[in-house]
Amino acid sequence: AHLGADGYSDLLQHQLNMASELEALLSQKNWRVQRPSLLPVLLIQDPGLNLANEQSSRYLCWIDTLQAEHNTLLSVVQNGDGQDCIRVCISNFATSLASLQDLARNLERIRRMAK
Repeated sequence: AHLGADGYSDLLQHQLNMASELEALLSQKNWRVQRPSLLPVLLIQDPGLNLANEQSSRYLCWIDTLQAEHNTLLSVVQNGDGQDCIRVCISNFATSLASLQDLARNLERIRRMAK
């Protein structure tokens, strides 16, 4: 009620735009990116990493650490094909391109450490 319909529409549009920006950033780094809905949610996969093997426990710990350190909504889920993916949710209205670039850098760091 405080923002009105236009205010909420603007907030949601910003989050959707940020999801598109993150999709572009991660695609450039060879992450497999899926947008399963019109919401600001991405499912990402590293084509070279199998989350079902023993490496995955370290990888998942790093994802948990990244989530805690950067107040980022990340989780591991299965996509519609039953493959493990990292789900990234853009839920903060203050998300900026700089914060997305930071997230992409950290995902790349984790990716390198997991291999």
